Parts: sequence; structure tokens; C-alpha cells
Amino acid sequence: VNRLLSMQETYPIGPSDRLLQKTQIGFDVSVRELFWPLIHGAQIVVATPGEHGNPAYLADVIEREQITTLHFVPSMLQLFLEEADPARCARLPGMPSYPTRAPAVSPTTSRVYSCSPPARSW
Repeated sequence: VNRLLSMQETYPIGPSDRLLQKTQIGFDVSVRELFWPLIHGAQIVVATPGEHGNPAYLADVIEREQITTLHFVPSMLQLFLEEADPARCARLPGMPSYPTRAPAVSPTTSRVYSCSPPARSW
């Protein structure tokens, strides 16, 4: 509960936000993806099971569902951005991430990440 409250204090979300729940339920990150938006009135969009590692699917669902908040570990963020079409990337509503217990984002990812709209990074 403290982690959820701390996240909300630092990165507030509310009724206008849509969080993509893409982490398998067996992982600890899924707790944040499920309960953080529910506590604060944001909407949850559940990704198709097994598609959490598919960058094309993720880009489609982010755009179609107007996702404003989601979680990427650095390695998946790097893969997603390496495969992202920069023209399409500019149309996405924003891709905040909060890398947890994972290696730092590479310089390549940092450069590619600049193609996206302003985003919160945790």
C-alpha cells in the first residue's frame, strides 16, 4: 500500500488516465498495474495474454486505447523503441515507464526514447 501511495504522490494518475495492464499476474509488478489505477479512479486496459513482449501489438493497443500509463522494464522499453516507427511514435499519447530491479536504460534507448511525446519516467 505504501508503494502505491508513494507512486501516486510522485506521479499522480486519475480518472482521465488509462493504464495498460500487460504484466502477467504472477509477477509483483502486476499488483501496481492493477491496484494503483483502481485506487485513484483511472481506467485499466488489459492486454491480450501472451502479447506483452510484442512491440507491434503494444504500439497498436497504446494507440487504439489511448493508453497514458504503462510499465516497461528497460530491456522491453529498448526493444519496443528499437522497433517503433518514429512517425507513429509521435502519435502515441505518451509512454511513461518505471523500470524496477532491472539494468539501466542504454544510451541507444535514451536516444530513441526522445522520439516519444513527453512522458513521466519512474
